[in-house]
Amino acid sequence: VHLAAAARNMGLSVGLHTNGIFPRVLEDLIGRHLVEMIALDIKTTWERYDELLELTAADAVKQSLAVCKRAKADGSLGTCQAVVTLFRGREDDLPSIAEATQGLDLVLQQGVAAGFAGAGWAGADVDAAAFSFRRRTTGASIVDEADRTNSPMSLRVCRSSLLSSPSSLASS
Repeated sequence: VHLAAAARNMGLSVGLHTNGIFPRVLEDLIGRHLVEMIALDIKTTWERYDELLELTAADAVKQSLAVCKRAKADGSLGTCQAVVTLFRGREDDLPSIAEATQGLDLVLQQGVAAGFAGAGWAGADVDAAAFSFRRRTTGASIVDEADRTNSPMSLRVCRSSLLSSPSSLASS
């Protein structure tokens, strides 16, 4: 909150990419008009959420989603995106996630399961480059948004990916 306030005081626009675990922080940021854009990660269906993240998070993320939807509807938040990480074999999750996030822009991101390690990533649980390529869907077209993202599927993956990747790959 303090960083967003400082950025706003400098005349900067503020956007936030979040896992949604702290819905009260989102309420505070939106209520104080400190953010113009929120990108909320949605990793899987609510039924599988806690298992995938290896922590209790589904209820908090649902609350954050509700906060974002209300703020977008009442005009207090300019842009809100649901960033959906799809894992191979879980493509059937998308209709349920799309229904839950209805009214928000939907961004699709490729996920890679733990245990995947590409060449040259010794000791990493996943190949950061493989799960970091993000595409934004806009109608029927697909537009490359970034060549890297630091939105891992768990803290364990984040730690191993960032510790094993060169700093140039750990950007967003």
